Amino acid sequence: MQPALERLLFLGSAICNLPTCGSRPCGWLSAVWIPRRTQTSEQRKQPGQKATGPDHPHPRLRPIRDDAQITPVMARVLAMTVVAACHALAHSPLQDLDRPLAIARYAEGALDTLGDVERPSGLNRVASFAPPSSPRGPNEELEASLRAWAAHARLELARTVPSTEVLRDIANQARHLYAVSARLVAASVTAGHLPEHAAQVVHLDLREAAQIMNHLQQQWATVTTATKPSHEYVTATTILHASLSAVEREHLLPGAQVDFARRIDLGEAMSDLRYTATDLVELTHAGAQLSEPLIRSGLLFAPAQILPSTMERLNDRNHGRYVAIQLNEAAELIDAAQRGSSAARHIRSSLETSVQAATTTRVSAQALAARITDRQLEPAARLSGPDLL
Repeated sequence: MQPALERLLFLGSAICNLPTCGSRPCGWLSAVWIPRRTQTSEQRKQPGQKATGPDHPHPRLRPIRDDAQITPVMARVLAMTVVAACHALAHSPLQDLDRPLAIARYAEGALDTLGDVERPSGLNRVASFAPPSSPRGPNEELEASLRAWAAHARLELARTVPSTEVLRDIANQARHLYAVSARLVAASVTAGHLPEHAAQVVHLDLREAAQIMNHLQQQWATVTTATKPSHEYVTATTILHASLSAVEREHLLPGAQVDFARRIDLGEAMSDLRYTATDLVELTHAGAQLSEPLIRSGLLFAPAQILPSTMERLNDRNHGRYVAIQLNEAAELIDAAQRGSSAARHIRSSLETSVQAATTTRVSAQALAARITDRQLEPAARLSGPDLL
C-alpha cells in the first residue's frame, strides 16, 4: 500500500481501536472529500437496538462531541479515513478487504455520532512545515526560501542585541511579499479563482501596508545597534528576494512566455504567502517591542548630525560620530514600528478573508490586473536587501 494511504488507514485504525495487520499495494488516495453518509435503513428501523461491532463508535467519541475545536478535526480525519478505506476496497485483493471494510463502517458510524461538524476550528489552521531540502520548480523554491527566511529572522530577533539591519530588512521583505501577493491575487482573478470585488479590497490593503512597511524600513535605516546580521540570515534573505523576484518576473507572465513546467501553482503560492503573512505578524510585533528597550538600554544609536543639538553632542556632531538616542527622540520610529505591526495583522486578516471569498466561477479581471503595476509595489531594495552584504 502506498505510504500516504497506509498511514491514513493506520490512523483510522487507532481511532477505531482496531488491530493492525498487513496489507497489499493499491493506488493513491484520491483527494476527494466525500459527504458524510447516513445510517442504513436497517439501522433506522431499529433505533432502540444497541449496536455492536465495528459499526458502533467507541464511547470515547461521545465526550468530545460538544468540543467546538476538536470535533471538526476529528470529523475531517474520519472522513479522510472513509475515503482511504473505500479506495482500498476498490483496489485491494478480496482476501484483504476485511480490515478496510471494518474501518470504513466504523468511521461512518463515528461521523454520525459526532453530529454537526461544520463549525470552524482553529486546529484546522495549524500548519506544519517540511520544506524540501532540494526544491524543484518555482513552488518548492518559494516555499523553501520563505521557511528558511522566517526561521533565521526569528533567530536574529532572539539575539541579545538584535541588528537594526535585520529589523529594516524584515520591513523591506514584508513590502516585497505584499507586492508579490498583489500580483498573485490579480493572477488568481484572471484564472477565475477569486472574484474581482474581493481582489480589489485585498489589493488596496496590500498597497497601504506596503507603504507603511516602506516608511518603517526608512525609520530603521536611520539608527543602528552596531550589530551585524549573521551570514546565515544574509544568505536566507538574499535567496528569498531572488525567489520572490523570479515569481514576479518569470512565472506570472501571460501566455506561452513561460514554460508550462515552470509555471507557478497560484493556489500553493498564495497559501505559502498567507503562512508567511502570519510569520510577519510575529516578526513585526517582536520588532515593535524591541525599539523602546533598546533605547532605554542605551543600545540604539544614530548620527549626532540628525539628532537635536546639545552641548554634550557638540563634539560628536563635529566629528560625525554616532550617539545613543533618547526615548523622546525616537517617537517617529516607535510609532512606525507599531503601525507596521498593525498593518501586518490587518494583511493576515485580509488574506484569510480573500480565501473565504474564493470561488470557482470564472470572472474577468483583465482591467484589474492591468491596474496593478510593478512600480506601485516594487521592493525597496535590490537583490541582497538593505546593506546586508
